[in-house]
Amino acid sequence: MLRFDKLSYRGQVRRLRDLAIEALTHYPLGDFNLQFIKHAENTTFRVIEKNASDSQSDCFLPGHYLLRIHRPNYQSDIRIHSELSWLAALSKDLSIAVQEPAPTVDEKLLLPVKIAGVPEERICSLLRWLPGRFYKKRVLAHHAYSLGKTMALLHDHSQKWRQPKSFERRHWDENGLFGNGGGYDLPAAELWSCVPKASLSVFTKAAQKASIQIKRWKNDKSQYGLLHADLHLGNVLFKRGTALPLDFDDCGFGPWVYDFAVPLADWHELPNFRSLYENLIAGYAAVKEPPHSQLEHVHTFIAARRVSLALWFIDRSKTNPRFIALTKKWLPKLTKEVRSLLNL
Repeated sequence: MLRFDKLSYRGQVRRLRDLAIEALTHYPLGDFNLQFIKHAENTTFRVIEKNASDSQSDCFLPGHYLLRIHRPNYQSDIRIHSELSWLAALSKDLSIAVQEPAPTVDEKLLLPVKIAGVPEERICSLLRWLPGRFYKKRVLAHHAYSLGKTMALLHDHSQKWRQPKSFERRHWDENGLFGNGGGYDLPAAELWSCVPKASLSVFTKAAQKASIQIKRWKNDKSQYGLLHADLHLGNVLFKRGTALPLDFDDCGFGPWVYDFAVPLADWHELPNFRSLYENLIAGYAAVKEPPHSQLEHVHTFIAARRVSLALWFIDRSKTNPRFIALTKKWLPKLTKEVRSLLNL
């Protein structure tokens, strides 16, 4: 049997599909169909029970689920459990829907699974399926406004929620964005050594500027707290004018401005960027006061997000065949964007 790391992208997906089928025997499900979604950070499948209806009895689609096979060495068991704890609390407390965790037949939220052909034991989790639409390409002002409101609701809950004593998530600080705290497979020093010379000085400048601000805010709970940390529009559904956040896999502690920087990083070259930015802030302000002093540095954190993304591409290209070409394509573009953001 060929080693897993020597398989093609499709070969890895086929092996992980077998693991998914094994995992689902531990959940209280009827017969189901399995639809592959993505093999990137985690590997995800849509699970649809054969007797499921597409009619919506509550905020979820009955009999529809998202199965996540968590990438090894990225999130620890306790960090995954902490993410699911926050999701469970948000599902109970918020006026908007989030993906509620679904337990195994043994009432566990985390399921370790091991099969032949996949070298490591993989942690799996199952989430209920949210209906809605993605708007990743044609982004309008009302999408930004709705996302701002949802972001504010998450920040407000984060500041008020009493976290369990065992709660642990990574920090999106200088170490989490640019160092060994980022969950990379490679050591940070090795990652940075792989950054092309044409990009290195630009990326280093962005990392230095962001790190200075983070150190100023990190010990102030009014400036630094639990974030979603990945609210780009690939992780947001829209339903009846409300933005519904998905994929809390990267949730962690950081300055509030980082949550703004993530979607803005994808929008900053759009012709309607100013309108999108203003509506994002206005939507946030409809719920709570925006972090104005941090937003003065938003371009620095948009640049920091792009640098972190570049490091992620380099890291994933070492273990996921699909990312080799993506890394070659994106690194020059990301370098150009960071240079522009910092006026270099």
